[in-house]
Amino acid sequence: MFVAQIGAVNPAPDGCYSNFTTAEACKALQSLTTGVANTGIGLYSIFGTTSGSFNTAVGAGALDLNTADNNTAVGMAALLFNTIGTENTANGTAALEFNDTGDFNTANGAFALFSNTNGDDNTAGGSGALSDNATGADNTGVGSQTLASNTTGNLNTAVGFHALMNNTTEGGSTPSAVRPSLITPAVVVEIRRSVTKRYLPAPPAASTSPWALLLVRMLPPPVALSVSAPMART
Repeated sequence: MFVAQIGAVNPAPDGCYSNFTTAEACKALQSLTTGVANTGIGLYSIFGTTSGSFNTAVGAGALDLNTADNNTAVGMAALLFNTIGTENTANGTAALEFNDTGDFNTANGAFALFSNTNGDDNTAGGSGALSDNATGADNTGVGSQTLASNTTGNLNTAVGFHALMNNTTEGGSTPSAVRPSLITPAVVVEIRRSVTKRYLPAPPAASTSPWALLLVRMLPPPVALSVSAPMART
């Protein structure tokens, strides 16, 4: 007497492969030999991986040339040209597309960190954030087009629409202009461990509202950054 399997997928999946491998679509994981726990969903996803393991690619061409471990790419052409870069995460169309050897990068948004080749430890959140970055390292851009023109600059932090968009090679910059819609006297913004939160000692003139947020670098003695006028809401 046969007992029906409750909860079983019917029909059964057609991608039941060994070594915890999942592949779906033409040429997905076609070169795989000894690699384990890889998931490739999309045309030519993780196509070049042979021994790389623990990679996940969802989208046509995602991680196409990858040979390394521990990369995640979601979106068409995300991490497309990655070869030996490891522990990168790309979510969005062409995010980290040209990354080759860079490690520990995170890109969330279409074309975020698009041109990065061997820069390490960059974080981009927003469409086009750090899009021109090639070799710059330890940069953080949160917001559309933040640090978009940065190519080789290191240790920059930009938060807000178009913040530090024209920075190219300078390093160690932290913009202080923040969209007024995001700032109130009760807001807490922590950008990096090297930056602390401090508010202006008194509200500015009534014509300027709300308060600007003063970002102070943790240097001995503390050096206050200039505060730009609040940008108009668009």
